[in-house]
Amino acid sequence: PPTMTKTKTAPAMTRQHFEMIAAVIRDGCDDWGFEPNNVSLAFAEALAVTNPNFDRARFLAACSPTPTED
Repeated sequence: PPTMTKTKTAPAMTRQHFEMIAAVIRDGCDDWGFEPNNVSLAFAEALAVTNPNFDRARFLAACSPTPTED
């Protein structure tokens, strides 16, 4: 799979982009049969080079399903 490195030019991305990607991972991976944790880790690696303020831990937390109340 393609990877981004700090030596390659990455598109400028903002928090709104990160939030949208996290929502797709959180809400859609199960429907598509993907493992959300693997997808979120791959995105976190690629997104880290797009913005020096990217918060990997915050992004991964946003990708995690919200616990449901019983």
